[in-house]
Parts: sequence; structure tokens; C-alpha cells
Amino acid sequence: MSIMGLFCAKCGAKIEDEAIFCTSCGASVSGKPNPNVQEGEYVSRYDPVTGFLDFQNGNVMASWGFLFAFLFPILGLVFSIMGLTRAKDFNDQGKSISIAGIAISASLILLSFILLIVFLVK
Repeated sequence: MSIMGLFCAKCGAKIEDEAIFCTSCGASVSGKPNPNVQEGEYVSRYDPVTGFLDFQNGNVMASWGFLFAFLFPILGLVFSIMGLTRAKDFNDQGKSISIAGIAISASLILLSFILLIVFLVK
């Protein structure tokens, strides 16, 4: 491959030899449009070879949010909200568990405040 072929013609990012699409901007290395990427779409989670979303790691924020909802509700709320906002990048993977994490975290935080108020009044 020539030196010009090592970098994306659209954004200038380095491209791996076997890549079909640029991992930075989603542009096709061959010049054909990438059917999986809309113009201006966030593409850092795309596999450089196939051009499809990389689901190997999945929406881990949703999983962490659900777990922390029970252990540390404030962290659970933060991670669940992050997981919900990232769900669109993973074709709604983790959306349901993020919503559950938000509901559980919010409920436990509210319960903690109620118990705190009850104990402070007594």
C-alpha cells in the first residue's frame, strides 16, 4: 500500500491495511459510501474491517449502571444515564437495563432521603 493509502482521504486519520472504512470518520477507503454511517455520525465504535458497529464490548455503561444502582445508587444513576445516552450508538442495546438502573437508583436515593429525614426528626 502506498503512503497515501495509509491515511483517510476525508479526515487524514491513519487507516489500518485491512480496513474498509475509516475508524475516525466512517469514510470508505475504496471511495464507496459506507451504508452503515450517516454523515457526521459518531463512528469510533465501528469496526474498521466490516464497517459495522463493534458489539464486542457492548454498552457497558448500562450494565455498570444497573449493578451500581443497588450498591451505590448515585453512581448507578450516573452510569445508567450514560448508558441510556449511549444506547443509540449501540442500536438501543442496554436501553432497557439503563432505564431500570435509573428507576432503581432514583428509588433508592429517594428512600435514603426519606429515612434520613425520619431519623433526623426523631
